[in-house]
Amino acid sequence: MIAREILRRPNLQISVLVLNEFISSARNPKKFGLSREAKSDWLLGWLAMTVATALSLHSPVLYTEDIEHGQIIEGLEIINPFLEE
Repeated sequence: MIAREILRRPNLQISVLVLNEFISSARNPKKFGLSREAKSDWLLGWLAMTVATALSLHSPVLYTEDIEHGQIIEGLEIINPFLEE
């Protein structure tokens, strides 16, 4: 699995935004009881901030399962780390 290889990289960068999302999801997987529309709006905003952070760090790759695998956004390659190789 790609995710396991990523965690072994010495130059791995993880944003505080991503860590906060992980902790939030781990504590409350129902996303605070938000409506479907509110969840969708929240996810779009979160993804936009995540992409903007990766771009500002000049990261060549963003590993996420929430954006289409293989997509390129302003030179930033999106990879789903949970796809089987």
